[in-house]
Amino acid sequence: MLLGVKATHVMSAEITYKHIVNDSYSVILKVYRDCNGIQVSNSPIRIKSGCSLKSVYLNPVSVIDVTRIPAGCGINSRCSGSYKYGIEEHTFSGGFKLPNDTCCNYTLSWEQCCRNSAITTGAADQNYYIETKFNKCLAPYNSSPSFVDIPTFLIGVGANHNISNAAIDTIDNDLLTYELIKPFSASGTAISYSGSFSPYRPLTFFGFPNAGLALPQGFHFDSLTANISFRPIIANQVTVMAQRVNEWRKINGVYTKIGEVIRDVQVIIYKDSLNSAPEFIKSDPKIALCSELKP
Repeated sequence: MLLGVKATHVMSAEITYKHIVNDSYSVILKVYRDCNGIQVSNSPIRIKSGCSLKSVYLNPVSVIDVTRIPAGCGINSRCSGSYKYGIEEHTFSGGFKLPNDTCCNYTLSWEQCCRNSAITTGAADQNYYIETKFNKCLAPYNSSPSFVDIPTFLIGVGANHNISNAAIDTIDNDLLTYELIKPFSASGTAISYSGSFSPYRPLTFFGFPNAGLALPQGFHFDSLTANISFRPIIANQVTVMAQRVNEWRKINGVYTKIGEVIRDVQVIIYKDSLNSAPEFIKSDPKIALCSELKP
């Protein structure tokens, strides 16, 4: 099964920013592309408040194959070879300056068509939209959190998995909490999951649809660590998961939300011949992908 056709190529994206000086900021956009689909186009980010709206085009920085197939497998990912899976990380960077106005709440957003046709739990072929928000009045000159690692895209069926989209704030050292949310297709418009799927049940896990069952059943999310624990049981299922990172700062003795960053990821459950894990482990497809190539 090819995972992307025609324009269906966006698997994940995220926007982070960093304060430089005065009202000037740098911004980083990372877009993860399914190499079965078309190329990523350099569409702008939009900077919106109640006072203004402007578009900023970013400069391409790098393109990296993040499929994570070990060299010893003897085959290249779809990005440069014939293997059915292939994922690229496209990084763009640029800068913007906040206007001198009375508005406090700002949104950085990016969108592109489209999500994969292969998605089986809702949102197939829908537009991809991602946003990051901050309040310049509550926290002037703030820098956003950044994610610790790239997203997990490929997960072996039947194994117990721990995956995490944890972030860090090494500049302002703000408190971070996490929540699962619906992915978006446009500003203020969330995608619809099909059947019994939802942000809290985005795929078919051991014990589905009861997410609250004790491990290894259920679907468990930790709002303080961003850790997700589950055992997928249907191969070739393709879903989307979105997670919001909430940034909190103590203001006048009270923790107050000053911003948020969203990561929205397409996840593929594939058949892995080494998929019997007795305990929950951190998901890393490198060895499993190599075994999946063998008969």
